[in-house]
Amino acid sequence: MRHATALRQRIAVVLGAIALAGVAAATRPSPAQAQQYADRSIDVAKYVDSHRVVGYNLKADVPGLYARVRTQGAIQVRFFDEATLASDTPIDIDKGTHLYPWLDFSKRFANIGRRDPLTGDDIVFADTANDEHFDLFLASNGGRELKRLTASGRIQNYFPHGGRVAYVEEVGTREPYSSCMRLVNTGTGVTTTIACAGSFAGYSPMVTWRPDGRAFVSSRRLFHIVGDTAMPRESVPLGAPLGWRDSTAYRYITAVGGVRNVVEYEIAAAKTVPVTTFPTNYALRGDVRNIAGRQVILADSGARRLLAFDMMTSKRIGSTTLPAGTVAGASGAFTLLSFDSATAPRRHALLRSKFVGDSLSFDVKELPYNTDAPQTCNVEQITYKSFDRDVNALLFTPRNPLPRVNDRLAVVVAYYGGGSTYDYNIALWCEAGISTLSPDINRNTYGDRGGNEIADGLYAARWLQGRLGLQETQVGTYGTSQGGFNALRLMTFQPQTNNRNVTFDFGFAIAEAGYSSQLTILKHTNTESPSIIATGNPDTDEGRRTLMDRSPLNQIDRLNAPVLLIHGTSDHRVQIEESWQFVEAARRAGKDVTLLEMPGEGHGVMGERNLKRYYEAQLTFLEKIRRSRASQ
Repeated sequence: MRHATALRQRIAVVLGAIALAGVAAATRPSPAQAQQYADRSIDVAKYVDSHRVVGYNLKADVPGLYARVRTQGAIQVRFFDEATLASDTPIDIDKGTHLYPWLDFSKRFANIGRRDPLTGDDIVFADTANDEHFDLFLASNGGRELKRLTASGRIQNYFPHGGRVAYVEEVGTREPYSSCMRLVNTGTGVTTTIACAGSFAGYSPMVTWRPDGRAFVSSRRLFHIVGDTAMPRESVPLGAPLGWRDSTAYRYITAVGGVRNVVEYEIAAAKTVPVTTFPTNYALRGDVRNIAGRQVILADSGARRLLAFDMMTSKRIGSTTLPAGTVAGASGAFTLLSFDSATAPRRHALLRSKFVGDSLSFDVKELPYNTDAPQTCNVEQITYKSFDRDVNALLFTPRNPLPRVNDRLAVVVAYYGGGSTYDYNIALWCEAGISTLSPDINRNTYGDRGGNEIADGLYAARWLQGRLGLQETQVGTYGTSQGGFNALRLMTFQPQTNNRNVTFDFGFAIAEAGYSSQLTILKHTNTESPSIIATGNPDTDEGRRTLMDRSPLNQIDRLNAPVLLIHGTSDHRVQIEESWQFVEAARRAGKDVTLLEMPGEGHGVMGERNLKRYYEAQLTFLEKIRRSRASQ
């Protein structure tokens, strides 16, 4: 949990030191299209427009930048080459090369492909039906032609090189699952199994390919390619893999005399040779950059200080202080910087490095980002007392509050709260005059799902009600996924649970992609370890009773306020049946529950058209709540 002061300082540093460029605003709707809430008209479309730049990626094996951009309702990939990044000309987000035209990231989970350095082809890791069952695809001809390489839907990691892909696949029909490393020839499709282990958790090897593609190192073993398989040969020393000098020497990072340094293992001679001779324990980054033909390794020295060293001499050749933020990726002379703020959306910049004589200098290139995201909230870090501890939280209050106290509403985030990143929902609620408390509950719920963490949420609601001077029924709750379950559980919590004896009369709830039963979710999920999302053994009578006792579906009679459910029809993590059954039970019991189905959406709303409906539905629901409160 970051302090509010730190947040303000970070924003000031970023905006003062790096004037990041913005994306031009899309055409705004006419006032007739704006939505009325209380005394104000809210332009919902601007929240959709503000999702324009979804994110950036740098890949260590690809000299260029990937951008995921919303274009004509789809999320597409644009690629910018090394020359564009090195130029001082501002990047036009619409002029990058359109990769993977067959892939709409708003409808399928996928990552930016890893490139085969010898063939130039990309290997893409993606599902086929937004179901989070991942397979490998060969994307050739600039990413425009697609060929499926695997069909199990259970690929976990992959490493392409020289027309072959070494990958790890989970196998088995129930826990504990096994895992196997396999090798597939991207040209012939021939697949062979290299090694298997009894526990996936203990076997997820990294693969470090030799430059010629004829061998690789994995799990301390050197494998040689023979035909379409890989044969294990000699062992290599233990250390963090760093790649190869050439086809004769493997590099890794290890402690030499208590100090981390780069070492080469010469394969033929079976001996180790030190490469760097650092006298100080630097936090070495696990990659070697090739910058202007010279090999450079970077290290963190604390206080956001980045140091650069010549690999072959261990000589320090440059340094820079990073702006407050996170380093999201790196490739050659470029490092991607991302900046988060609770009041502003994620912003991005490139840290560029180049040689001036023998020294490495650094500068920053601006990247387009979402400038039009509304700035509607004041943010304050607070601490409230739960039954057994202090809980940190962020309090978001509207910059333009509603004048009448009886019109005001507030929301408690049910789970996954406390983060200092920009949240479009919270910004929308602030514009409507609605406050939000986002607590960092951060409690281990294994074996107690729906227990103590729910009590934490009830104490949060009590604190928020008192701080804002509201009635209990002016406070609601919101959550997504497990948080969706928690929101429903907060509305139906039995005070005797864990002898907490705490209650709160919530006025409403919004539950997105949540599950309503700890028993039925075990068959309504593709989660490979569904036991982690429930409390109790479903194979015993006692376990089933516990699961039902902790399930909102079985406590529907305790529901005393309106609920809005939001669920994607293609959600496989938490299938929509979990919302359907809650609606049916609520209707039988005469409860006020509304379900907004999101066609084609998975575990989260990504599509542009559905995002607009998503925000509109929330405002319509909350306006109904406000009117009912204001009339009392």
